[in-house]
Amino acid sequence: MKTRKELLGILAALAAALVFAVPVSAGKGLLKLNSQLQAGPWVSKSGIQIAPIYVVAALAPANYLSLDEATKSGVIEVSETDEVNELLFVNNSRRPILLLAGEIVSGGKQDRMVGRDVILAPGKSRKLNVFCVEHGRWSPRAGGMEFKSSSFMADKELRQKAQVRGGRAENQSGVWAEVARAIDDFKVAAPTSNYHEIRKSDKFKDSEAIVRHFLKAIEDDDQVAGLALAYNGEVQSVEYFASPGLFAKYREKLLRSYVTSALKNMEGSSPVDLEELGDFMARVLSKETHQYTTDSETVVESRSGRLESYELLNSKLKTVHYVRYVGSNTAPDIFYRE
Repeated sequence: MKTRKELLGILAALAAALVFAVPVSAGKGLLKLNSQLQAGPWVSKSGIQIAPIYVVAALAPANYLSLDEATKSGVIEVSETDEVNELLFVNNSRRPILLLAGEIVSGGKQDRMVGRDVILAPGKSRKLNVFCVEHGRWSPRAGGMEFKSSSFMADKELRQKAQVRGGRAENQSGVWAEVARAIDDFKVAAPTSNYHEIRKSDKFKDSEAIVRHFLKAIEDDDQVAGLALAYNGEVQSVEYFASPGLFAKYREKLLRSYVTSALKNMEGSSPVDLEELGDFMARVLSKETHQYTTDSETVVESRSGRLESYELLNSKLKTVHYVRYVGSNTAPDIFYRE
């Protein structure tokens, strides 16, 4: 029979677990999207709306390093190969490194964008599909051939263009077209054709206040696991992770990507209510799927997009990474990362 002290200890542990399980924003107008997801109220700024996404049963935080973390700690090497649309990534750490589609690495003979979400296993190397986002230069800068994370993620349309058909090199022409559109829209000074240069434009600098507004609204809520984006009177995308801890690694990067996309496409219209987000999720999440397998992955095609599992090659690590999205540059997105 348990003592009173033991029972009090059990009750305290249960209370702590309950506190952890309830989102910080509980009771503040959360909308149930499905059995696993809830959305908080929209936060608005300059015609852009962002809503926090909560995972009801969040998984334990994964031990991934982000590209930014790996670059800062010097445990990742990125180098050129014989193919323009390919780079060699080497993970010199004891932890897996998670690379997200749209992350940009600067250096080498030309800046590149990661073409698809990938887990790089500890101590392993892998050649990955990438896309050029800097037209014209094909020689090292003064700093040499070294690549490093630019701490910058491409906007939604560029990410979509890259991920069509699983991030194949044939998508490069579509990526170039989207780079040109962004450079034109952000009025980047001629003669540059480097997507990275939009950060120097007045329009991009002005967007920083919008990004900071959204960050301030969610940064103290440690249960947020993703975000929904709306502008032009429509829900544009939903992106969520299996745990708040994993999302926190990419929060600012993703917000800046969303704001860039919104400013590039802004037309102006009435705001979206939260119920429309619920309708969007019900419409996009389809149960109609079929599956096929390649040498390194399992791909599940659904009516609304693709659900992919990336297996870690040559590794005993059992973690598998999933992505769910609608792969059209005009259709809405939903991304899920575990």
